[in-house]
Amino acid sequence: SRSTRPMASPAAAERASWEETEVATFRPRPNPDLEAAEAAYAARGREHEELTRRGVAVPDDMLDQVTWGLMAAPVLLPSSNRTLDRASALRHLLRVASDPFTR
Repeated sequence: SRSTRPMASPAAAERASWEETEVATFRPRPNPDLEAAEAAYAARGREHEELTRRGVAVPDDMLDQVTWGLMAAPVLLPSSNRTLDRASALRHLLRVASDPFTR
């Protein structure tokens, strides 16, 4: 009995093998901006936790409205009129190009 599947050409087989290898070994390129934003984002959270542990009351308007971490560099998002820490805003915008409050 003969198979009804067409045989793949050697070029097609080679291309499929190359695609499997590329997919299996794919690593996203490092993004220094995102890495810096992630580090700053984590640092703000640690600072707020330390202040809370010491019993220092931090006013809500000094806290990032997404992470509730202490803001070191507040920025105003014009589309939602909300304030975020620069690191939090960068972290979000480098992943998704939209305002986190007005998606």
